[in-house]
Parts: sequence; C-alpha cells; structure tokens
Amino acid sequence: MPEGKRKPKAKRKSARKIDPLKGMSAGERSAQKNIQFIGGDPTGKNEKKVRETLRDSFTQSELRKMGRVDVSFGKIPYDNRAVYYGKYDNRTDITEIVYNPKVVEADDITHEFIHVLKENDTSRKGYAAAGNTKQKRLNASNRTDVRNIEESTVVAEAAIRTNKPAKQPSGYYRDIPETKGNQSKMKKLYNEDRKILLDEPTTPLWKTKGVQGKAAVAKVNKNFIKTNISKKKVKGRTAIRSYQIIKK
Repeated sequence: MPEGKRKPKAKRKSARKIDPLKGMSAGERSAQKNIQFIGGDPTGKNEKKVRETLRDSFTQSELRKMGRVDVSFGKIPYDNRAVYYGKYDNRTDITEIVYNPKVVEADDITHEFIHVLKENDTSRKGYAAAGNTKQKRLNASNRTDVRNIEESTVVAEAAIRTNKPAKQPSGYYRDIPETKGNQSKMKKLYNEDRKILLDEPTTPLWKTKGVQGKAAVAKVNKNFIKTNISKKKVKGRTAIRSYQIIKK
C-alpha cells in the first residue's frame, strides 16, 4: 500500500433480520395480528421468542381478546425485567409492554400478557379476575390491596401456563417473608407452586407441562389459596387478605 494512504475500514455487517412469524399457522398469525413490536429488537430474535411463548401459553381466543398490544425492548426503571401500562392512540385503548432485552424469559413474557388478559376478558371470575378493571374502579382509593392480589394471582397463573418451569422465579417471591429475598428459597417455593397449581404433587418438576385457556383459569381458582405466592405480603397483609378486603 502506498505510503500515506490508510487501509479502508471494513464495512460492518448489518444485523440479519429473521422472520418472527416463521413456522406459525395462518390461525396463529391471525390471533396475534394486534400484537405489534415497535422497537429495541433489530434482528427480530426477541419478537420471535415472545410470539412463540404467546402461542404456547395462550389460546388463540385469549390472544384475540387482548386487543392491541405494543411491545418493545429497552431499559426499564429499577432494573425490572418487564413493565406494562396503558396508553391512547386516536382514542383507542392500547397496552404497552416493555421487556428488558437482557432477560426475556417465558415466565416474564406470559406474566405481562396475563395482566392484559385480565383487563380485557370479562368472563373471568374469582382469583383469576383479581385486580381487573372493575375491581380497580371499585377500589380506586385502595391500590395497595388491589395490586397485591393482582400480582400474586398473575404470578400463579404464569407459573402454570409456560411449557417449562421458569429458570428464574418471579421477583414477587421476595415478598414472601420466609424467603428473605434468597434466590434459592424463592425458586423452591415457585417449584412447589407450579406443582400445586397443576394438581401434580408427585410429578417430577421437569415433566410438568403448562395449560392454557379455561383449564388454566380453573386451576388458579381452585388451587391459588394453597400456594406459597398467596402468602405474598405488602404492608403486613397477605395477598389472600387483600383479596378479602377488596371483595367486601
């Protein structure tokens, strides 16, 4: 190379975009048509994981009931794994979910979409409906108890909807006093809850399979009171006590 001339910089290869819907049937694609991905995922890898988890964890009917959901990936306050909230677009109610791109696990994905389903599926009753729009409206001045039972029941439902047990249990297991925030204790209680909720006390954990739809709702309503996560405490009150308070 002649003196004084610099070697040209190699061009960076652009991230290869994958098809997140590849392998899905027409019905599965249609059920997820109102779930849109709006940023933070240049390759589509995380979108694919979310869409596959939704296919495995919810029925097509449930997915259609959720309405429009905007999903993105990015930094979340307090290093949480995910967050969801409502917004409006031309007077249309939209749910937005943001996932931490470093931690996109099936349990976290399913957890946030159960929140969405609670807001939109009016057929739900009992614990499976805890913390829905109606209860929030009737208990507008008591968000603490509403949120306590809502998160506790969502954790329980996510535990039985995923195909496989979570590698890392929901952070809400920290609110069970006996765990003292210890990860191994939290995982132990989560493992117990999955088997309790699925009515499979003697089945090895790795052999348990998730359930969807009415079966998932029925198992939460039947078995939630037996779970460890029902003892989740906020301001000295367990989730079960919070449920009793907001149901009065």
